Amino acid sequence: VAISLDQDDNKIMNTLAGLDFADTIIRHYEHGRNLHFHSKAPYLTEDLVPCLQNGTIIQLDNHNKVLSYFFDKLRAEIKVPYLLITSQSDGDNPWFHYGEHLSDDLLMKWYGTNPDLETVDKYNGTLKFE
Repeated sequence: VAISLDQDDNKIMNTLAGLDFADTIIRHYEHGRNLHFHSKAPYLTEDLVPCLQNGTIIQLDNHNKVLSYFFDKLRAEIKVPYLLITSQSDGDNPWFHYGEHLSDDLLMKWYGTNPDLETVDKYNGTLKFE
């Protein structure tokens, strides 16, 4: 049986695919709970931040511990525009504690699931969050 691959040209991507195309990641669990693959992207650490290039895609597991580490510790050291993907959780994002970051001048776009629309509207982030 032959199956056409034409659909691959127009495949719908979602935030779960963030692990596939992220340049760097921060995971909450060593291995995703229900995932049977591992991202090839390096973990984002303090040592890696100075090496980030313009347009780096950063995938964060949407857990408070990960988001706190990124926004409270790493974000201040990032000097180039970046894209953010938050996934691997059914929690709201951007979570109200982190909505203020929608106005970050270096944040090009934030892709996530289960948006807290009040937070997005409050910080006028409708142009940055999808």
